[in-house]
Amino acid sequence: MLTPDDLDASWFTGILQARYPETRVAAVDRTRVDEWINVHVRVSLTYEGDPRGAPDRVFVKLPPADPEKARRLGSAKMGAREARFYLHLAPVVDLRVPTPHGTLVEDDGAFAVVIEDLADTGCTTHHLVGVSPDAAAVAMEDLARMHVRYEEPSARDSATVAWIRAPRMPEPGVRQPPNLGQRLLRRGIEERRDRLGEAYATVAERWIADVGLFQRLWWDAPHTVIHGDAHPGNLFDDGGRVGFLDWGLVALGDPLRDVSYFLCLALEIDVRRARETDLLRHYLDVRRGLGGRAIGFDEAWSRHRLHAAYTVPASCQSLAVPEGSTRSARRFSELFLDRAIAAIEDLDVPAAIRSL
Repeated sequence: MLTPDDLDASWFTGILQARYPETRVAAVDRTRVDEWINVHVRVSLTYEGDPRGAPDRVFVKLPPADPEKARRLGSAKMGAREARFYLHLAPVVDLRVPTPHGTLVEDDGAFAVVIEDLADTGCTTHHLVGVSPDAAAVAMEDLARMHVRYEEPSARDSATVAWIRAPRMPEPGVRQPPNLGQRLLRRGIEERRDRLGEAYATVAERWIADVGLFQRLWWDAPHTVIHGDAHPGNLFDDGGRVGFLDWGLVALGDPLRDVSYFLCLALEIDVRRARETDLLRHYLDVRRGLGGRAIGFDEAWSRHRLHAAYTVPASCQSLAVPEGSTRSARRFSELFLDRAIAAIEDLDVPAAIRSL
């Protein structure tokens, strides 16, 4: 398994030459190493002679250092999916994403991605700052272009996207052992029900009891390529345009998953309440103008309410922030949870589920 110590001049020369032929790296300075879910390494590079357009600084994502954690994540194939996204789709998709410089992905799920260091190019994250209404409108346009481009099955036949799959559906009536998310939600309901509110707790109880119900409700719609995880921790700002990070959950699915998740979590609560219907209509108008499959507002609003339920399992880790977490991480967790709770209540998600 690759570690930061393996990222020497020879390794970078090999991985960069696919994009920058004949480039040779002379020296590597690993300026910062962090571990979140995966290992993140910031690197400065020096070249032998002409760098031929290759970057001076890059951001590298590697599997976790802990073998057991790496095994669990490897089985989910999130890192491998993200690597394939940067290898195949990032160069052609009409979204602001980090520029890919080199990619390694192996059959066993091992991976490495070498991408633009956003801090070096002047971008900022949306971890603690809500997306502005104007930037959100542009994000709706960007998502609509990607969704419409790949909504016809024939458009997904090329090698660029043929590797992307829909989530596996649980077998009806077959109960699975509780997963980590369900256990965290159970603990959260027991210890923090007053904080969560009845609407959130109701959706959490339903999720714990029957994950398959939600999967079937969410994915019973025509599919296209979706980001799948457009929460504020996976977004960045580039001069007022929203960029999309962390493509480990890229999938074929209902385009309203991206729209709903973005509206519920990327916007500050008051902004969402004031602008979500306008932004949803804007998304639908852009789709229509691009010749996309027709989706009426009532149908879109109904699916928005259903997909809002995903903010509950998505926020499960905010219920158990590890001891020793940074102040910023704690603030992000509380912000994430606040927005999820507000969306579940405002959209009356329990009633939306009951209606089906």
